[in-house]
Amino acid sequence: MAMWKKDILKVLLDDTEKQEVKTKFNQLKENVIYGQQLCHIGSWTHDLQKDEIFFTDEVYDIMGCTPQDFDGKLESFYLYIQGDDLQRVKQAAEGALTGKEYDIEYRIVTPGGIEKYVHEKTKVLCDEQNTPIKMIGIIQDITKQKLIENELKTFGDNLNQAQKVAGVGSWKYDVIEDQIYWSEELYRIYNIQPLAFKKDYDSILKLIHPKDQVKVENAVKDCLNGKSYEIEYRIPQSDGPEKIVISRGEPLFGEGDQVISIVGTLQDITEKKQLEEKLEKSYKSLARAQHLAQMGSWEMDVVRGKIYWSDETYHIYGITPGQFDGTFEGALNFIHPDDRGMIQSNLEESLKNPSQEYFSSMAFRIIKPDGDVRNLHNLIEAIRDTDGRLIYVYGTVQDITEKINMEKKMVHIATHDELTNLPNRSYFKKHIQYLCEDAKKNFYTFVIMMLDIDGFKYINDAVGYQLADKLIVQITERLKAFLGEQAFIARYSGDQFAVIVSNLESIAAYENVAKNIIQLFSHSFEIDTYELNVTMSVGISTYIYDEQDTDSLIKYANIALLRAKEQGKNRYTFYSHDMDIQNYKDFTLRNDLCKAIQKNQLRVYYQPQVNLQTSEITSAEALIRWEHPTWGIVSSDEFIAIAEEAGFIVDIGKWILREVCRTYKSWISGGFPAIKIAINYSSVQFYEKDFVEHIKVIIDEFKLDPSFIIVEILENVLNSNFEQVIHNIKKLQALGIQVALDDFGTGFASLEYLNRFKVDILKIDRIFTKDIPLNETTTIIVKSMINLAKELKIKLVAEGIETWEQLDYLRKLNCYLGQGYLFSKPISQNDFEMLLAVKKCGPTSDRNRRGLSHEERRKFFRIQFTELLQSDMTILEIQGKKTRVGNTKVLVKNIGPGGLCFISNIRFPVKRDMVLQFTTQLLGKEIKLYGCPVWANEVNGNLYEYGLEFIFDEKERTILTRILNQLQIIR
Repeated sequence: MAMWKKDILKVLLDDTEKQEVKTKFNQLKENVIYGQQLCHIGSWTHDLQKDEIFFTDEVYDIMGCTPQDFDGKLESFYLYIQGDDLQRVKQAAEGALTGKEYDIEYRIVTPGGIEKYVHEKTKVLCDEQNTPIKMIGIIQDITKQKLIENELKTFGDNLNQAQKVAGVGSWKYDVIEDQIYWSEELYRIYNIQPLAFKKDYDSILKLIHPKDQVKVENAVKDCLNGKSYEIEYRIPQSDGPEKIVISRGEPLFGEGDQVISIVGTLQDITEKKQLEEKLEKSYKSLARAQHLAQMGSWEMDVVRGKIYWSDETYHIYGITPGQFDGTFEGALNFIHPDDRGMIQSNLEESLKNPSQEYFSSMAFRIIKPDGDVRNLHNLIEAIRDTDGRLIYVYGTVQDITEKINMEKKMVHIATHDELTNLPNRSYFKKHIQYLCEDAKKNFYTFVIMMLDIDGFKYINDAVGYQLADKLIVQITERLKAFLGEQAFIARYSGDQFAVIVSNLESIAAYENVAKNIIQLFSHSFEIDTYELNVTMSVGISTYIYDEQDTDSLIKYANIALLRAKEQGKNRYTFYSHDMDIQNYKDFTLRNDLCKAIQKNQLRVYYQPQVNLQTSEITSAEALIRWEHPTWGIVSSDEFIAIAEEAGFIVDIGKWILREVCRTYKSWISGGFPAIKIAINYSSVQFYEKDFVEHIKVIIDEFKLDPSFIIVEILENVLNSNFEQVIHNIKKLQALGIQVALDDFGTGFASLEYLNRFKVDILKIDRIFTKDIPLNETTTIIVKSMINLAKELKIKLVAEGIETWEQLDYLRKLNCYLGQGYLFSKPISQNDFEMLLAVKKCGPTSDRNRRGLSHEERRKFFRIQFTELLQSDMTILEIQGKKTRVGNTKVLVKNIGPGGLCFISNIRFPVKRDMVLQFTTQLLGKEIKLYGCPVWANEVNGNLYEYGLEFIFDEKERTILTRILNQLQIIR
């Protein structure tokens, strides 16, 4: 019984214990379930041997499914894992099968499509053989935590990026722990790695530039005492230039107002500082540049009505900032009163202009406080808003006073003569142009007086250019003192002045001025030790309300000047259309000669010198001709004297020698016979320094033997500088060059000169040749010259042979060589080469030379005047340009309905672009005839015969024919 009771008691006790255990188990189970729910943690068991997986309810909650939705297989679980994380989870699970435990985070996707973040951790259980038999794990829903973590990370990344962009890092210093906490940007600024850095105060201090450490320590001390700070310091860099940072700190207080930490920012301002330094340098450079250029800048806020000036602008205005109130009205006070209206108008234009931008420039004057007037130049840019309202004006201002003064000086230099400070030729022409326009509008007259110093070239040669310059200066002063302000005086050329006198009452008044100018030079000039007497010739042209232009007025004054000089110098002459045509021709030749070589207008003609017995060409005389655009082929007789006077003769001589050498070399290369070429040289050329050397240099250029050259000189060369003449002749002859004495017998050289100077050739002048054999005296002289030359063994050439009678007589006298129109006139190179090719040039008859006579070519009858008819001739037109020049007397030989023949001492070109007017009397009536010269013949050395073809219509021809028929009946 007792045993039974014991057994019953034992059973009762066992049941009680079991009940307690069950209760505790249920409580534990309940705690686990709710604990897992509260922590969002589920647990699971994977029986590896049975391949069965047991999930707690929380796992199903996390997965968003029920036990009925899951078959307990691992592969089914994989279906819940987010695709990007699946491979990583599989690798972890496969590792667990080998005993590797894992701790992993990944994402799952519930059947409802919700993505969750989970954290899974495992424990592997093994048997006695250490073979995995079971895995136990937990899985926690960390979605909320992960989202917060991601947001914080995004925020942190954005903050770090913002700090990086701004170059600003943040930090905190825990004073109690002596620990410093840095943002990522702070490490970048200091250029250190987080793990390689001890985050305490002393370590930070060592990173700062030694010279700035005390500054930082003092700032931190102030902050520990409760004061915030802001300081700049430097951070040395091992791999480059030091950085400059700005640090700000704020204290954080604990209990009892004790500072427990400091928070702050650190900003990298290196680039800002560098930019500031560059800007400072740029500003200083700009300020220096503005100062050097005397250029300031300014801007105007139109809305606020405020003007801002740069330092240089104040300097330009000569004021300090305190002297300017920054208003437009205040700025106007410094502007010259005469220019203020322009400034105001310019601003008003800016206000009215509807464009978005407005650019302008203007020059004006200011008056500085010290009274100095300065010239300024403004460049302006106006800016408008979208409604077209002017809101801002920017500008620069430059002091251009020196520039303007320099420009005035340059203009003065360009328009004034350096020696006399008088206006030069260019300024003179512009002034005449202005006067022509002004006089036409205001109806007043003026005259141009061209003043030429007679014989100035000889004065210059005698006393030298320095004293000659002093003479020019004294003449200038004398003219200025006499003419005063009433006249415009210019230096037209070296020895020529131009004077303009205007608005006098009459021509007589102008004439009186000219007389007084002539009288002005009746007194001598004292130049150093010299007393120089100077005379002045004056040519005058007049403007009286007509259409004359500048060039015509100057041309007419110069023509009148030539006329005055021809009349004996030291006198004045007014130009009129009645002036001789020769004066006009002389003027144009003188005016154009200086450019004849440059324009390639000079030509070399050749006249053969022949053996009078055989007609063989032995030599030729090279004669220069000028192919003038207006006057045609101009003989050297008409311009050589001008060239000598103007100083061009030396250049012309070198040009002709060079052309002769070039031609002669081509002849030799072309197989032409070798002959000698004679070239004329004047006394000016012969007395030139190194005359012979210059000849040799030119001949050597062409690699020729000098012996083909003959140098012809006139007798006047022998009249002075005997030693130099003898020296030059000997040097020429030493080179193989022969010397010929031209126009022998016409000068003043004595026969003794032939012995002294040893010339090689004598040339009998044409004045002797033309009269043989008719004039007995001349015949005897020529005969004596020929015999003299033979006795002295000097070659002799007779010039000017034009008739058979002259040739026959010279042959009888055994004259060896000759030249003249009977053989050939001077001809061009091409024509001469045709003669040279046969080396013969025989005498020809007049008919052979002329071909068909002019009489035989005429279409109309002619009336011959036994007593030549006197006529006034004027040039009406040259090369299509109206001229109306001259009123020269000519003699008319005959007239017909088609033309006339006249005789003149002026050489005219045979050109149809020159229109001549003839005014004469027939049957008591004045008639005017117009035509062009179509042929010309040289009657003798000074007279020329021309054929004129009329230019008029048939009606005019009929009227002339009727008059000529009446004249025939009367005669």
